Amino acid sequence: MRKNSFKLGLLFFVFVLGIETVLFASLYVTLVNARINEEFEQLLARGNNHRDVLE
Repeated sequence: MRKNSFKLGLLFFVFVLGIETVLFASLYVTLVNARINEEFEQLLARGNNHRDVLE
């Protein structure tokens, strides 16, 4: 009985750990892409501003 509960607990732990890993990785990728897009838009706006000044 004790062996089965240990296996079940270990299986549950591995399952939860796997789900958390996938969720954290997707959150990280989403946040990084959002930050990159934000920086890119700011650089484009600054570049357009400089272009307008130099014209």
